[in-house]
Amino acid sequence: MKQLFLKKLITVCAVASLTATSNLNATETVHPTEQKISSEKKAVNDIPFFKGHRQGRGVTLQWVANNVESFEIQHSTDGDWFDPLETMSSQTQSKGGNNNGRFSFNIAEVYPGETFYRIKGTLPDGSVMYSETISVRIVQRK
Repeated sequence: MKQLFLKKLITVCAVASLTATSNLNATETVHPTEQKISSEKKAVNDIPFFKGHRQGRGVTLQWVANNVESFEIQHSTDGDWFDPLETMSSQTQSKGGNNNGRFSFNIAEVYPGETFYRIKGTLPDGSVMYSETISVRIVQRK
């Protein structure tokens, strides 16, 4: 009797879980600034190049972008849930932009461990696309 009850309970939980997952949109928001984006929303056409490397105690991100109005630099500790670091216009010179479509962003201080980064780009028509996700591992501080 107890086993039958447990079987039914497990079945009900599994069905509820599947139903909940099938109703998710492409963007799920758990925290107001934290977003997980499904793979169908990731487009890399307008950000064909994106890399990052350690720079002293921080990280420097570099990318090339075409036809993008503004950028949001995002970071994550797990590669799935991202928080914004900074928003900048594609015309911003003081934060690393230039006239050749090449951009850079410096993060002065990064804690040891693996951090994931991506660029959220807003196109002139208001649509949004994402760069590939990269990771930078800091073993220890310099």
